[in-house]
Amino acid sequence: MSEALGGLAIEKGERISEYKRRKPRFLQKKVEPTEIGTLVEDGWIERRKVAGGKILFERSKAHDEILENRFWSILYQLGFEELNKGRNFKINVVSEGHIVNKQVDVFAKIGNTVVVAECKSSARRGQRNLQKDIGELGSLQRPIANSLRKHYGAESKLKVIWLMVTNNVNWSNSDKARAAEQGIQIVRERELRYFEEIAKNVGPAAKFQFIGEFLSSQEIPELSNYSVPAIRTKLGGQWAYYFLAAPDRILPIAFVNHRGLRDVEGAPSYQRVLKRSRLKEIGSYLDGGGFFPNCILMNFRQNVRFQRQTSVDDRQISFGNLFLPDRYKSAWIIDGQHRLYGFTESEQLLSKQSIPILAFEKLSTLAEAELFTTINSKQQKVARGLLDELAGELKLDSEDFDERMSAIASRALDIMATETGNPFEDRIKTADLADSDTICLTISELKKAIISSKVLGTKSRNGVIAPGDFSRADTEESRGRSRPTCRGVNKRARLSENSVCGPKRHGIGLLNAALGLRPLKS
Repeated sequence: MSEALGGLAIEKGERISEYKRRKPRFLQKKVEPTEIGTLVEDGWIERRKVAGGKILFERSKAHDEILENRFWSILYQLGFEELNKGRNFKINVVSEGHIVNKQVDVFAKIGNTVVVAECKSSARRGQRNLQKDIGELGSLQRPIANSLRKHYGAESKLKVIWLMVTNNVNWSNSDKARAAEQGIQIVRERELRYFEEIAKNVGPAAKFQFIGEFLSSQEIPELSNYSVPAIRTKLGGQWAYYFLAAPDRILPIAFVNHRGLRDVEGAPSYQRVLKRSRLKEIGSYLDGGGFFPNCILMNFRQNVRFQRQTSVDDRQISFGNLFLPDRYKSAWIIDGQHRLYGFTESEQLLSKQSIPILAFEKLSTLAEAELFTTINSKQQKVARGLLDELAGELKLDSEDFDERMSAIASRALDIMATETGNPFEDRIKTADLADSDTICLTISELKKAIISSKVLGTKSRNGVIAPGDFSRADTEESRGRSRPTCRGVNKRARLSENSVCGPKRHGIGLLNAALGLRPLKS
């Protein structure tokens, strides 16, 4: 590669160091009391005394520097592999036969995607004429693209995203039209906050959303002519396809219509922003051998090619090969965004595990939103009590200590609910039966008391397990001793039949989450 580009942070350590430098919005300075001088007049604010008798002063960075750092940090958090170092990054370009250095505010590259951004900020909100800035960036697009091809090689087939990132700038219609003519896309405060949010909460997985937004409908050569076996049918009068595909084939074309972005072509927007904690949970679940049998629901925004092989005409069902779209932002996720993006937390499965998908063809955005609303308002969430009851049967052999103890407690309580002659007989509400004045206790709450009483054992922060009064040598023995454990808990509780649960009209009952569980620990 030639040296057409200025300093780039390519190594992971370089990117981290640059991010740490850019992240703070304040400059800091520690000075001796005798060195304060004109610091306050120069805009520095005294914060506190620090070690050595010095005083810590802070001063906000300039608003234009803050804007550059905010957008740079978004690209860093999205996982871009090459980013500019410092504020004096330049690209050598040939303009009118001469080699000139073009200063670029933010430069980033990941794969074959490059971002070139100019940042314009004002101290106060108002109108600003950007004709000159737009014209200059537009005139340098070809020279910069040539320099990038020279630097990375013609075979790299780069796709360049040209951006104008602004803060406190009211765009005029003429400036917006000029930018559109030049192929320059605009990132204003709302879009900036949205990308900050998904970059922070989702991390590198959000790069597909970012790239899809700015390279919408552009071809992805490596995905051309990629087909999967599929079933085509009609649902609600609309063509739909059932198929399996690897996540790494779906993610580049996927797009989530988040309300925070308010994409113009996506109105009405209906999706909530992804949550990183949920993605990590799904990634761990997948790494542990888990899978999701239910379909991810999506909508192809363009016509797709389907090669029919056999069909059942009277039922409008065809079997054949479906050629997936090969363009960015062509598959809009209606339901299942966390399941799909969760695979980005498990890189070894991105290309190895297939996921089931139901995809419609060319639904309107309104139809997408209505379908999303129907799914999330009509389906009933599984009751917590049922999950706790099932855990007592499914997770007794779990290798996770907390999960195993929770299962043993749930199993003990489940048996206790039907065992004759104990205070909890017919007092514990199960998931499929209605409660009453006397049936008002839940496994979920009682389980917490059993675990907190430590009768089943405890695990310290460093992982050391200490047995409890009802601990058994192994899981098999714990399973076999469920009934003695129940009796032990009953005895430990020392509750008469009448004291377990009072009439509902007097409150939840004598045994409740706030007070009544305490006897279990007496």
